[in-house]
Amino acid sequence: FLVKFDQKVRFICTNFSSKVPHATMFFVPSKLLIPAGVLTASVFALRRYKIRKWGRVTNTSSLKGKLFIITGANTGLGFETTKALTARQATTIMACRNLAKADEAIHKIRETTSEGELIPMELDLASFQSIRKFASQVNDKYPDLYCLVNNAGLAAQKPEFTQEGYEIHFGVNHLGQFLLVDLLKDNLKRNNSRVVVVSSRMHEIDASIDLE
Repeated sequence: FLVKFDQKVRFICTNFSSKVPHATMFFVPSKLLIPAGVLTASVFALRRYKIRKWGRVTNTSSLKGKLFIITGANTGLGFETTKALTARQATTIMACRNLAKADEAIHKIRETTSEGELIPMELDLASFQSIRKFASQVNDKYPDLYCLVNNAGLAAQKPEFTQEGYEIHFGVNHLGQFLLVDLLKDNLKRNNSRVVVVSSRMHEIDASIDLE
């Protein structure tokens, strides 16, 4: 923030990126103000340009006849991915733990587009039985799988376990995903399909897993 303008220019810069905001005072000669301002504006403009390019899909070609599976498709990134694919005429299996919430998501998507086909199916990645049932149904009814998007995941606030007794993060975010891909692998390989894994940076947190 510009506080004073004479022979020198005083700025107070606040660092909001740290956990405890703090202020720093320093002086900049007025003759450096314009070059510094131009540089700052240029960096800001470049960043804004890059942000607009990040994570944007520019290909809008039709995906009609292509079959996708998206886990956790009723909310967050899964929902937005489902909506985008549906707008491009794809057929999407919405693999969700709660079918009522899947139906709510379908209703919201249908408010924006009538394209594509949406197929809600129950899948609980915290249950090997549910995963096996889901994979069996897919392999029997939909042998032409084009893409599997492993989007579903969780970050529990308290100690929890899967139906098989595994720690919930290890069971859902790793074991459940692995089993699903393994059970669908013949379907995927037969159609030269792809598997997309949505991940995070949670693994960078310094925490150990108690396998006991």
